[in-house]
Amino acid sequence: PASPAIRPAYQGANPVSDVWALQTLRMLRESFGSREKLHDPRHQEQMALAAMYAGVGFGNAGVHVPHGLSYAVGTAASKAASEYKAEGYISSDSTTSTAPDCERKVLVPHGISVGVVA
Repeated sequence: PASPAIRPAYQGANPVSDVWALQTLRMLRESFGSREKLHDPRHQEQMALAAMYAGVGFGNAGVHVPHGLSYAVGTAASKAASEYKAEGYISSDSTTSTAPDCERKVLVPHGISVGVVA
């Protein structure tokens, strides 16, 4: 749409999601970065709250369904006899893996599983 004011809620970017996203970015700007902030309970609290605000913004943008379904994609791939291997990821069948001896696990990165569902 030509104006943000006429964007429909729950269908991509919209004014409600914009409010949550902007506040999340402000909170991250204040609490992210230096080592001193890493162990400061106030900044830890703000980072946790920013993560929750981001989730509310995502929910209002209509991306919650593909994100929720992405877990099913990852589970189905790991249970199937899949040969899928994401580039740059180490699975438990690798000789350099630190995973305990167990059956081979397939790792489907979150972004890929969301994209498949979307």
